[in-house]
Amino acid sequence: MKLCNINKTYHNKNNTVVVFQNLNLELPNHGCITIYGESGSGKTTLFELIAGIDKDYEGTVENDKKVEYLFQEIELFENLSVYDNLLFATSNHNEINELLKKFDMTNLIHQKVKKLSNGEKRRVQIMRSLLNHPDLLLMDEPSASLDQKNAALICDMIKQLSHEITVVITTHDEALFDNVADISYRIEYQQLTLIKQNHESQAVKQEAEKKKKSVQIKENNLKMSLLYLKAHKLSFLVSIILLIMFSFAAYTGFYYNDSGGEKQRHNVWNYSTNLIYTFPNVCESTPAKNSNYIDKHCEKYDLFTLHDMNKVIEKNNDIIAYALEWDSGIYNVFDYESMEQLEKDVAAGKQISAVDQLKRTFYSYYDVFQTIEYVDGEETIANFVNPEANYVDIKGLRYQLEELNETPRVFPYELVQPDKLPLIVGKYPEKNTEVIIADDLAQALQKIYGYDSLNQLIGTQLTFYTGHEGLMEKLPDDWGNKDLYLHVTISGITSYENMFENRMYFKRNGFQSTLADIYHYDVNKLKVHGEKFLIDPSKDTQSVLDDLNVNSPLVNDSYHIFNGENNVYVEWSGKINQDQSLMKKLILVLLVICLLFILLQRFFFKKQLIKEAHIMKQCAYSPIKIECFVNLFVCICAGVLSFLMLIGMIPALNQIALLLFNRTILDWSIKHYIYSLLFVIIVYELGMMLYLKYLTRG
Repeated sequence: MKLCNINKTYHNKNNTVVVFQNLNLELPNHGCITIYGESGSGKTTLFELIAGIDKDYEGTVENDKKVEYLFQEIELFENLSVYDNLLFATSNHNEINELLKKFDMTNLIHQKVKKLSNGEKRRVQIMRSLLNHPDLLLMDEPSASLDQKNAALICDMIKQLSHEITVVITTHDEALFDNVADISYRIEYQQLTLIKQNHESQAVKQEAEKKKKSVQIKENNLKMSLLYLKAHKLSFLVSIILLIMFSFAAYTGFYYNDSGGEKQRHNVWNYSTNLIYTFPNVCESTPAKNSNYIDKHCEKYDLFTLHDMNKVIEKNNDIIAYALEWDSGIYNVFDYESMEQLEKDVAAGKQISAVDQLKRTFYSYYDVFQTIEYVDGEETIANFVNPEANYVDIKGLRYQLEELNETPRVFPYELVQPDKLPLIVGKYPEKNTEVIIADDLAQALQKIYGYDSLNQLIGTQLTFYTGHEGLMEKLPDDWGNKDLYLHVTISGITSYENMFENRMYFKRNGFQSTLADIYHYDVNKLKVHGEKFLIDPSKDTQSVLDDLNVNSPLVNDSYHIFNGENNVYVEWSGKINQDQSLMKKLILVLLVICLLFILLQRFFFKKQLIKEAHIMKQCAYSPIKIECFVNLFVCICAGVLSFLMLIGMIPALNQIALLLFNRTILDWSIKHYIYSLLFVIIVYELGMMLYLKYLTRG
């Protein structure tokens, strides 16, 4: 080991400091060399030149030896035991045990390093360095911070070690190491001055042993990763918690990145945000006496025909399905002017038949439904059929469906664009009496019928009652078909559900044509008080609404978005997009917070991480590789726990979202989970690798 004509200069802001000028040093193959000098004289700089740490110099350094550098500051894994610390250097248990006996540390083998005295820590540090089988051991102030007894012990150890390897010491304490040193130098005037020298024989280590050790180290990276993980159990537990939060945020982020996808369309459909519902604009609400019930009468409104509705559909390609509305329980159809005239005619003594009275009073029924008369020599009575066109009930299944928390009420719609309604099984309706039902209703029917799969429902007949209670008993004998039931066959099942309505989809004009056959009315003369339009869920409902207000024949500005919950009508304000934008911002904030906490947690242990990275380098391990193995293990643990957490939390989060946004925000998706987990692993691994590389860049 030689240093020849070394010139070393530090260039500071204000001046230039010359540390060495034409310095020369040759180290023997064994013995103890002490280097004395005042603080700032260059002792540490000399060690950095010998160890190859400092390469900014003039001159030459010849070195073919394995060098171990023990810094003045003790570098150990504080949370590991003495034995675990030594395992970083070798997995040869016999060699470790021999050193423990030699250094009188056997009784402290399982003691954590942080509970040792400074003298004991120094001995552990020396043992670990010796297990790396160095040719040259550099010890910077080995007696610093030690009491007299421990300092003497260290001196004795150095004396023994110097018979086998070269030990170089920097120290202020000449008296302590005078009897130990074989060669002594003093740094003065930018040179090394020899102040003592003697000669002794030495034992030289075999190169083969070093090569064997090098191979052994390379095979133990994974084992050392487990030791490293053990040294930071609490720290990595905190990392796992933060990564679970990070995984959750990433998963949610990937979900919302799929906002134009099938799941988002399903949500829009499920919570009626793609439904435009027309209803009368001028209504009177009267609270009923001794009740919370509100009696609502809408006396002024337009009546719409199928011809009006077809014009709307022809002008708008975003309408998927429609339904006609008639609810005589809310919207009365009395012609008050005709009724007033009728009262005047009766008061004037005019003879008016019952049928004529009804024709003059219920003007809309006259255009829609046939008159039913009992003919016993004179006109005596007339009944007008008023089918409940708002919804129908599944006959015979009311109680079974209610027990399954499923309403028997079914709302009939007619399809304009069937291909926009995705099917799970079956086909689109081809006959007027074929229908598609939603998945939630289909699953309830599957349980009631005891079927093994939804496929068995295809071809099943359902029966619905369309008339008022007791209406069949009032029909005359010559009515003909007294079957007021609607018989339909399930042709398909759609994945698009709605939490407020059970929907049944006919082919276009299928429901009205079937209903007209039952009640013998002319479907072309049908007039209704309102219409419902289901809009393509991937389209902007607001633009469709604006277009309807301007271009449709439904002229009284009565278009509103129906959100389905509690029969409340709300103006459209782009709420889905607003909620989505807000959620994305919250997700981004959560992601940033998690990353900051992970970095802050590592920054808190910055000093210790630098020490431990240096230990691993001294023991011929790669800190980057070990960190990679450990972080991968942490990510896997966090991935498993976040998997379990998401399965449990998603239903609860959806309940909260229903209260706040009237819709769910998350659903379980293996694809999204895999994406988010890969994203978390890549970001975390890269981040930690770059951070550790930054810490160990010197």
